Amino acid sequence: MNYQQPELQRRLAAEYVLGTLQGGARVRFEALMAEQPALRRLVQAWEMRLAPLAVQVRPQPLPDTLWPGISRRLGFSESKTPARMPFWAWWAWGGSMTAAFITGLLVWRLWMDPQAALPVYRDLAVLSTDKAEPAWIVRMSADGQTLKLTGLQKTVVPSDRDLELWVVAREKPLSLGVIRRQEQDGELTFTAAQRQRLGEGRILAISLEPRGGSPTGSPTGPVLFTGKMVL
Repeated sequence: MNYQQPELQRRLAAEYVLGTLQGGARVRFEALMAEQPALRRLVQAWEMRLAPLAVQVRPQPLPDTLWPGISRRLGFSESKTPARMPFWAWWAWGGSMTAAFITGLLVWRLWMDPQAALPVYRDLAVLSTDKAEPAWIVRMSADGQTLKLTGLQKTVVPSDRDLELWVVAREKPLSLGVIRRQEQDGELTFTAAQRQRLGEGRILAISLEPRGGSPTGSPTGPVLFTGKMVL
């Protein structure tokens, strides 16, 4: 199996996060992740994409036999006068209570403020190279004013160059601004005019431009990444 195929990498990363990748395949994938940062970034991207779905899972009632079973496994006596709890059982019990307390706080917060669980950003597009290798996940903030770009592979930019984001509207590229780089990720804050431009197109592209952006209003350097926006 060729683990370097981009489509296979994306599928395995998604299955790994979902938990459907099991057995030897999961062990092999974890070994590959330890060697390949690109795979770790793919997994991180899928975790960010799928994590909000966990909030939609409704709490389920616990069976009456659960706590008695836990009590027996921790070494509690079933008699009215319980035997002295072993040291390791105290540790396990304390850890369980701490986890339950933290979980309770999270559930209470979601119950009191359901909006707190909503993702701050939504997926907008995945930009790929000319070899169909995914390179960036583009997400938009809830207020529509900021784009966050998560790098899925290392992009080397010379010190005298910048990456500029474009939207293609009516077969014409319109600048959305220079991407502020943060290691392998990036961010871009819109002006009102740029937000309007974004709504006019369906394709995003990133080009390599002189420092500060294109001096002509059109891409002057190579177009490195492109992708369709999610409708």
